Amino acid sequence: MLEEKLPVEEEKVEEPLEAEAIEPSKEEKQPEPQDGEDIITKIKIERPEAGDPNFFHVVEGERLLLHSSDKKSKLISRITMIFILGFGIASVALLNVNQMLCYIFLGCAVATLVVSLIITKRIARPDVKGYVKRVNIAFDRHIFDYTEYSDVYFEPNIKLQLNEVMQDGVYKDMSDIVSRNYVEGKFNGASFFATEGALFTGDNRKTRRTMFVGKYVSTRNDLHFEGRYVFVLKGEEDVDQLNAVEDLEVQFDENKKAIYGPKGKAFKSELDKEFVKRILKIETNSHLLQCVVVVSAGRSVAYLSYDDETMTLPYAQPFKASGIDKFKDDLYNLLGAFELLRKD
Repeated sequence: MLEEKLPVEEEKVEEPLEAEAIEPSKEEKQPEPQDGEDIITKIKIERPEAGDPNFFHVVEGERLLLHSSDKKSKLISRITMIFILGFGIASVALLNVNQMLCYIFLGCAVATLVVSLIITKRIARPDVKGYVKRVNIAFDRHIFDYTEYSDVYFEPNIKLQLNEVMQDGVYKDMSDIVSRNYVEGKFNGASFFATEGALFTGDNRKTRRTMFVGKYVSTRNDLHFEGRYVFVLKGEEDVDQLNAVEDLEVQFDENKKAIYGPKGKAFKSELDKEFVKRILKIETNSHLLQCVVVVSAGRSVAYLSYDDETMTLPYAQPFKASGIDKFKDDLYNLLGAFELLRKD
């Protein structure tokens, strides 16, 4: 599950969409400040410049810092427990021998605990939220460095909303959603947003299961028709299987690539031929396990199911960039294809 894959804030997810496809709900944009800190509503993603460190080295450096900090924190906790246990045993042993020393040792145990908490919080406590934000920004600077992108912003406080995903007609019976790294921007002048998310079904731990884990992309189109067309590009294994396309019929099925559409209609007459060709050219591999594209009037979205290596922020193991590079190419190709469905 996404929460388990991210050593991060496991906040519930709602969902944003833009002007028709991208405008997030206003109440989600304005979280209450905590601990007197200012809320950062958006961070502009600047294109890398000559001389900037490679994103791989930035991410790996952040990972090493977090890992080191976590090790220090655990070491302090272990030392603290040894001292507290020692003082506790000494106080019990002296309870009926010397009550003054017993109380002194008890006081030392409490003082050790307090000092340990202060040191851990102020010095050695791993900055997980800061790590997540910095790594996501490093990822985004790399992913959105093509010149076609402009006005790209990372929105730390915006989350994907369940009611928005329900409109896509891909999954049903969803009970929960989480997301992170919400980014909005423009591709050749057209607004889009992309985020990472996970969908769940089931109301409790026994029945809860994952329906989708991956990247979610949304933008607008200028099409006018009823219903929706769903492209499904499968990999070697079945993952994140769709369960809300019963109302559609299969209009194309070849080499693990299928197109679903409204009964009595044909995708060839309502969708741009080059668009269809480009979508079907997207290749699944060991990172991209499945690609689902949904096209309806005014709205184009994609569900990109990626492997654990791509979806998990690096922590214990060295960072590998191939999954992020794959998403970078997939997103660029998708937005380029979606551009064919607009008149402007």
